[in-house]
Amino acid sequence: MATALAVGAAFLVVPAASADESNGIDIVLTPKSSISSSADGWRGFARRSMRFTVDVTDIGDQNDDGLSVFVSVPFTVRGSGERWDCWAVEGGLQCEIDDLVVPGETWPTLTIDGSTTIGYMRDSVDVYAESTNGDAHAGVPFRIGACGRSRSDPPVGRRDSGGQQAVHSR
Repeated sequence: MATALAVGAAFLVVPAASADESNGIDIVLTPKSSISSSADGWRGFARRSMRFTVDVTDIGDQNDDGLSVFVSVPFTVRGSGERWDCWAVEGGLQCEIDDLVVPGETWPTLTIDGSTTIGYMRDSVDVYAESTNGDAHAGVPFRIGACGRSRSDPPVGRRDSGGQQAVHSR
């Protein structure tokens, strides 16, 4: 299992992805720990570790030999997975795997772990994949808030054990 670290100080400027683009391969991004998903994208939490996975499948009609993945993220990340080789590059993380897959087969899962100390951020997570049979892009709007909220979101209310309304402060 290989691991690399990327510092999100330099950003690749790309438009927030609203539609996936694909040609011979398909990308699935799945939020995991400390990332919630909603209709308007993903939400992360400041000062907590965050994790999502990247699964890429050969949807073409030929075998595919090797895969290169660029992960553009607005925070510090590292990548790991069985037989993946990852390293930091400007604007994100570059990962490669040499596995041969047949049509319909998925490469081993790439796990992306990251964290940030930034209290509020609105950006996107974008993944670009390239193989011998084609390339693909998948992205999702992403925001980080002190409690997983944006500054424009109303306070999140919850009831304490005494039945009183408590407001989650910033």
